[in-house]
Amino acid sequence: MNDPQNICPECRVAIASRSPRPNPPPSSRPVTLAKMPLTSIIIGMNLAVFLAMVFSGVSAATPNDADLVRWGANTGSFTLYAQPWRMLTSTYVHVGLVHLLLNMWCLWNLGALAEQIFDRWTYFLAYTFCGLAGSLASVSAGGLAAGIWFRCPGVAGLACSAVMRARVVSTTLRGQRATGVRCHPGRLTIHSARWRR
Repeated sequence: MNDPQNICPECRVAIASRSPRPNPPPSSRPVTLAKMPLTSIIIGMNLAVFLAMVFSGVSAATPNDADLVRWGANTGSFTLYAQPWRMLTSTYVHVGLVHLLLNMWCLWNLGALAEQIFDRWTYFLAYTFCGLAGSLASVSAGGLAAGIWFRCPGVAGLACSAVMRARVVSTTLRGQRATGVRCHPGRLTIHSARWRR
């Protein structure tokens, strides 16, 4: 009676579809560009600006203030009143190769997390808003400012908040673990959750 040969093909398919499927083992492969398209584009833009600066004669190790201002760095109150576009461009200008590499390493790691949690528009808008807010803060402090420093902590804070909120909302949904968390503007949804009574 328990012999699988005694079961019709349709019943085998029905039984197989109802049986729980084992979770695939976690992938140990490195994060690829295909999994992080937006982060890859942002990093590419930062690298392109830096290479353009270097090829135009700006020092790769220690650029001077005049070169940074020429390429769009924040310049205090002058930015706020005369050239507000610097609040955006300053986030793509970096003060030397070490500054660029550290910022891109941070962005690569945070981007891998952010692109798993947020949809692309939310991630892009949050990244841009954090950059503008950080630029505004640096303008109010005065002096020269460049780089993505305020964007990375801003995105990290949003990602941590989304993960913590997902844990508080529900780590289990009626006995079934949620398999994914996605954040969209104004709402948090938990995907691939099976509801059973």
